Amino acid sequence: MSCATAKSAKTGPEILSVEQNDMLTYRKHLLSKVQDRYDLGSNANTPLLSKSVFDAVDVRAEGNDPTAKFFQKSLIEKADQIIGPESYLAWDGLYDCYTEALVYLLARERKVWLEHIPTGDSSTPDFLGKSPSGKEARFEVKTLNISGGEFSQDEMAVDGLSAKYEAQTDAQKHRVGFGIHVISPHGAGATGLDAVRQTIDKIRGNVRRGQYTNYPSYLIVSLDRLCLSTSVEDMSETYKDHLGDTVSGHLFALALSKADDTFIYTDCGSPGTKKALLGREGVLREFDYVAGVIFLSAVWQELAEFDGAFRHSAYRMFGFRRGSADDPIHEVFDGICDHVSYLN
Repeated sequence: MSCATAKSAKTGPEILSVEQNDMLTYRKHLLSKVQDRYDLGSNANTPLLSKSVFDAVDVRAEGNDPTAKFFQKSLIEKADQIIGPESYLAWDGLYDCYTEALVYLLARERKVWLEHIPTGDSSTPDFLGKSPSGKEARFEVKTLNISGGEFSQDEMAVDGLSAKYEAQTDAQKHRVGFGIHVISPHGAGATGLDAVRQTIDKIRGNVRRGQYTNYPSYLIVSLDRLCLSTSVEDMSETYKDHLGDTVSGHLFALALSKADDTFIYTDCGSPGTKKALLGREGVLREFDYVAGVIFLSAVWQELAEFDGAFRHSAYRMFGFRRGSADDPIHEVFDGICDHVSYLN
């Protein structure tokens, strides 16, 4: 857990605009650091930090929402720990806390009541949720990092600087310059099969039984740093891609795959599809004490940063859980998710 404590309020419009308040968290504590980071090339976190999320936290905090006040304070503390563009661990810590705050905002905008559970030991989950009928649920949030962690981020920054120099040199010759910066969150040359295998392994390494002692308890996984395929179609075991090829759903594989499943994928630069034994079990197959898993992903074309507004519709929550579709014990889980598949 990277953040903890406070209780939530049940108010808030669907769209939160910066015009409602004088927001300071992003502008005062982070903007200059993001600019300095971009001067040296991007890292795995800065492109994902939406100003609208910080502003939405500020709006709720000004409205005396105690959980929002907690996240506002935590985000400021995390931002202030970034002492330079290469403070990779501090950037990671900020993004972890940012993701928890985002989950809270998404739940509240979807009229789901959550409160942040005070930090205890490593067995404390992040959130307690309650349904209108009084049913409780607990959620643990995990933000998965790129392959290689801070070492890969340093390499990514060097590549970004090279692309910037390339663009500047090109501009001197042609008045307009371009540089190419390739980000490989799963390592250079990784295939879709490699990406899914690595992601399953990362999820497995983040599941601790003690955080799921109260049933139902769920896992929320942010996938934005990993660039997996995240669509409604990816919730199916297989589907037809835009070329008409049958491929395996990434989200289905993460949640419900069996070790002996055949994974079908495309390889950039090669025609057709490839097949291989996945060799991994999905999180709900391997961990029977996890009641469900939610995969969080941004829809970049819907973020609408131009007007500074936070929109929950710019994010997708793909859920996989145990039980039937009408099982009332999962009311909180179903309320948070955009789409739900079931493991009966």
